[in-house]
Amino acid sequence: MEYEVYYNIKKEEVIDLIKLDYDNYFGSDVGDLESCIKWLEICPEVYTIVKKDKEIIGYINFLPITKDCYEKIKQGNKKDYEISLDDVLDFRIGDNYCLFMSIVLKKIYRKSMCLFFLLNGFKDKLYNLYKKGICIKGVIADCITHDGEKLAKYYNGKFICRTKTGSKIFEFKFNDFLVQ
Repeated sequence: MEYEVYYNIKKEEVIDLIKLDYDNYFGSDVGDLESCIKWLEICPEVYTIVKKDKEIIGYINFLPITKDCYEKIKQGNKKDYEISLDDVLDFRIGDNYCLFMSIVLKKIYRKSMCLFFLLNGFKDKLYNLYKKGICIKGVIADCITHDGEKLAKYYNGKFICRTKTGSKIFEFKFNDFLVQ
């Protein structure tokens, strides 16, 4: 079966995202189930997922946040696990500031076409948001892995600073995601 990309997931599926986190990260870099479900309730389009044979094998968490939260993350003064529910928004007409929070793949699919399908699905989502009048004014990413940093550079991310935990903050222009 081919890879299938989805933009809206059920609350029950969030546990599968957390399991993927545990397969790739540790400590505070693993998503908190309760927070992830609440983010989904605030912004139903926060996740882009890829499935194969009905199993979630990868996802992107792209979270609209307040401008104040965006600036704190950009300065390296706030980590994604410190985001409160008051910091999280739904996509809206006009300017949106977003945190490219994570991209996670099941380890056995890292060298497959899974990433290609996931990133293309994500680009389609961004383009469809744009067609609805939703402008992504700024995108920030806190890269905690070498692979994340490589991907940020591939998409012309501009290095901003190191965080208090040593990860690297990159900022993007909206078009950087659509052009690649």
